[in-house]
Amino acid sequence: LLIVMMSKGKNWARIAFLVLFLIGLVPSLPTLLADFARSPLIGGMGLGDIVLQGWALVLVFTNPGKTWFRKPATG
Repeated sequence: LLIVMMSKGKNWARIAFLVLFLIGLVPSLPTLLADFARSPLIGGMGLGDIVLQGWALVLVFTNPGKTWFRKPATG
């Protein structure tokens, strides 16, 4: 739902994505460490997931991504 709303240019969706990412980051770290202890492959995939989500956030909050969310000037 958030991805669809972001593709429609809804600024609230990218803010919600950021907040949910940050809320989920803290509890995922112990799980990530346990995954690495169990299997380096599974831990690497979990780390890759976090890195890709973080990179997506960088892209939507920096140019040219952030210009997509600007309200068009009315006049």
